[in-house]
Amino acid sequence: MLRHSTTIVLLAQRSKRQSRKQIQPESGPLKAFGQALREIRETKEISQERLALEGGFDRTYISLIERGINSPSIRIVVGIAAVLKVPPSKIVRRMEELTPSPKPWVAENRRS
Repeated sequence: MLRHSTTIVLLAQRSKRQSRKQIQPESGPLKAFGQALREIRETKEISQERLALEGGFDRTYISLIERGINSPSIRIVVGIAAVLKVPPSKIVRRMEELTPSPKPWVAENRRS
């Protein structure tokens, strides 16, 4: 009987851990990059699934990037851009346009 009770407790603990929600940024470069990617992808009429399949990624990974939860490496950005048939700089430029001020990479916004 003890073994059965332990199993129930472990299952209850596991379900509590799995219920954590992912925190999505409200603004900033990660959110802006995701928005830029989504805009360009939708303009090209490419689904997340197709982008993932052609780029060798998981569809959920593309979704996480677009929601600003994951930050892609340069290699991933180049791969995504290749599938979308745009230069990687187009995605980054659009991200810069969507990033709210102050922009952390602008010299005048840095403290000396």
